[in-house]
Amino acid sequence: TRAFNNEVFSDWSVTASFLASSPYVEVVVPNGDEIWTRELDYFIQWKSNFSGDVVLELHKDNEYLETIDMAENNGAYEWEVPIALDSTCGYSILIKSIDNDGVFDVSNRSFAVSDSFCTNITIPFIAVQIPDGGEIWEEGEEHTIVWDDNLDEDVVIELLKADVVVETIGTVGSNGSYNWTVPGELISGQDYKIVVKSSSNSEIVDQSNDNFEIRAIQTVTKDILYSGIEFSVLPNPANDQVIISYTLSEGVAIDISLFNLMGQKVLSLVNNYREAGTYHEEYTIGELAGNTYLVCLRSKDTLVYQKLYISR
Repeated sequence: TRAFNNEVFSDWSVTASFLASSPYVEVVVPNGDEIWTRELDYFIQWKSNFSGDVVLELHKDNEYLETIDMAENNGAYEWEVPIALDSTCGYSILIKSIDNDGVFDVSNRSFAVSDSFCTNITIPFIAVQIPDGGEIWEEGEEHTIVWDDNLDEDVVIELLKADVVVETIGTVGSNGSYNWTVPGELISGQDYKIVVKSSSNSEIVDQSNDNFEIRAIQTVTKDILYSGIEFSVLPNPANDQVIISYTLSEGVAIDISLFNLMGQKVLSLVNNYREAGTYHEEYTIGELAGNTYLVCLRSKDTLVYQKLYISR
C-alpha cells in the first residue's frame, strides 16, 4: 500500500541563485502537523544547493532515534514508516550533508505516527496572527497580541529583536489574545517579532511571519538641540569614563541609560528630576564589554540618543 501527500510533489532543482550562496538544506516535508501511518510509504522532501549525498535521520522529542538512510541529494526519498514506531506525536526528520555535518535542517514542527487511517491524534499547535509583519506600534500604546492554539496549558509570550529575545512579555492563559502596552525603554526598530510558545513544551511554538516596527515617541541620532534638550557623550570612543553633557530648557524628570543594539538596557545612570540648566556629568563604564551601545536620555515626551563606542 502507498499513501502520498496531498500537495503536489515538486522536483526541487538547484538554481543559479542557490549556487551563489553558502551550502544549505531545507526540510520541506514533513514540516509539522502531518500524521503518517505505519507501514505506508511517504515522500520525505527537501531543498538544497549542493550536489553531495545526504543522510536522513529520524528524531523523537528533539533526540536522535535512528538513521533512515543515506540517499542521493535529489530532493525526495520514499520512506516506509516502520511498524516498530510508537503511535504518537513528537517525530521530526533531520537531513544533513554526508560531507559536512554543519549543513543540516530539521522539520520546523513535529509530525505524528498513527497505527491506522483513523487519525485520532490531536497535534498541539500555536499560530501567531497579530503582529504578523508590517505593523507599526509606538511606545506607550496598547496593542492586542493575537494567536490561535489548541492548548490547555498557559503560553509564554516573548519579544524578539533581530531574532534575539529582548523581553519576556508574560505567561498568560491560552485564550488567544493578550493586551500589551509597548514599553518606553525599547529601542526603535523594524526588526521585532512576537513569539508565543507552550509553557510546558518549548517545541510547541510560533512567531510572527515577518518583522514589525516599534517606534519611540521622538528620536534623534546625533548631538542636536531638540525639544529643549541638547545632548552629547565624550570621549567617543571611550574606555572607562564618559562625560555626558546636556542642556535642559526647563525642569523635567529624565532617565539616562545605556542599551545594547538588541534594545536591552545594560546600565542605568540617571533616573531623577533635573532643574533647567546645563549639566556635565562623569560616569564609570569600565564594567561594560567593548562594543557599540546607545546612550539614551529621555524625558516625558522626548527621547534623544547617541551611539557610544567602547574600546577595550
